Amino acid sequence: MGGFKLYFYAAPFGGQKVGEHMLHKKMKLGLVLGAVVALGVSAAMPARAAIVNGSFEAFPDLTGFATLGNTSVQGSFYKTPVDGVQQALLSNSTSPTPGAVGATTNIGSLDAFVNLSAGTLEGQAAKSGSAIKQSFTAGAGDKISFSYDYVTNDVSNPDFAFFTLQGPGASTTESVLATSGVTPVVATNPLFDLSNDFNFETGYKTISFTLAAAGNYTLAFGVVNGSNTIVSSGLLVDNIVQTAGPGGGGVPLPAGAYLMTLGLVTAGLCSTKLRRTAAC
Repeated sequence: MGGFKLYFYAAPFGGQKVGEHMLHKKMKLGLVLGAVVALGVSAAMPARAAIVNGSFEAFPDLTGFATLGNTSVQGSFYKTPVDGVQQALLSNSTSPTPGAVGATTNIGSLDAFVNLSAGTLEGQAAKSGSAIKQSFTAGAGDKISFSYDYVTNDVSNPDFAFFTLQGPGASTTESVLATSGVTPVVATNPLFDLSNDFNFETGYKTISFTLAAAGNYTLAFGVVNGSNTIVSSGLLVDNIVQTAGPGGGGVPLPAGAYLMTLGLVTAGLCSTKLRRTAAC
């Protein structure tokens, strides 16, 4: 009888251990499956991001931006930036020296780069140029602002600087910032290295606008030679800022982040059910 009693009590004890072991394995499996699903969807749908490196302080200098032509980052010795200690410089010169003879690159490639229809800049007498751009995600009501300084050696031919904004639905708008011979300019300050490259500038000015719709955007800046490529011009850009709108705006989490939470909740519900089953 003693042996029988020992066997009788040992069986439930062993069963409980096996049940707990199986429960732990199933809980771990649920957590792993939730994480795998989340990671898989995150990979398929990359995290969206707001504007980065808007004051060009990061290293490498133009982190976050795609570039075409003669682009560089200049420090405060070149011109006092609006924010931080660096700023971007676009020049329509093929020479490493920004203020040298104007560039001769194919203007058609610039149309496509700044998301304009083929022939758009050519229709404005543009001959060559340089540009930078960055894609970002915004909420409805988000505010975008930036500062620019148009610099030039050309006061007779219509060189000009501009920016484009491509929004949801792939529509693109172009806005001219300054045009040689039209926009008022002043002599560059001889205390800055800028004066070694360019004779005239508008001085830093700031533009801001509000985005009506949420979605993906691309903001581009460019400067071009007009009519000929004999004399060069440039564009300094700094302090590009995205501010969330009154409705919260901001940047949505990737879909995977929500599924990660769903996976963890599902695993938790399954584990609760398994615990109750094991306890019965």
